[in-house]
Amino acid sequence: MKFSPLWFSSIFLCASLCCSVEDDFDYDYYQFEIDNLIFIDENETSFTLGDTIWINTEIPAELTDVMGDSYNLNTLTEQTELSYHTLTLYERTGFVNPAVISLSESEIIVEEGLVNLSNEFITVNPIFNGSVYSSRFGVVLNSTGEYYFASFYDTNKNEIYLDSNNNTQVYIETTINESNSNNQYEFLVE
Repeated sequence: MKFSPLWFSSIFLCASLCCSVEDDFDYDYYQFEIDNLIFIDENETSFTLGDTIWINTEIPAELTDVMGDSYNLNTLTEQTELSYHTLTLYERTGFVNPAVISLSESEIIVEEGLVNLSNEFITVNPIFNGSVYSSRFGVVLNSTGEYYFASFYDTNKNEIYLDSNNNTQVYIETTINESNSNNQYEFLVE
């Protein structure tokens, strides 16, 4: 028996019409805009070689979204304990573009939350401690120069995401406290 291409194609056409379509995931999406959730201890901007700059993130469990509605993050995310955002350390150079600084594990001190390094990314994972999502870590300053922390894409906002197990996406736009208009926290190491 010889199979024609038309007969062979009709098998797939029939199968696609007879099989039920799988449901697409329907995500609930929540967006918040809250400034200054990321901050440096005492807003310090001048350091000595070998000092440690301490970076903190505190996200309250109760937030108001861009429409003015209040939400509890634990309820939205079914009590997830993990959130994340990225930072990058830049050094100002004599050129137009700053240099991206890659840090090593030995230059990071984690006191609360989790911190992971991946090339130029510093991924910060504030963990829910009962009232806020919180992280605190330090970067040992091993070189002199003019530096700044900013989002990886060097945009005027940092983006914080909360993981959930219930098809809910939570996104928070924030800034670094006392940063410039480009959301760059500038500091000097001498």
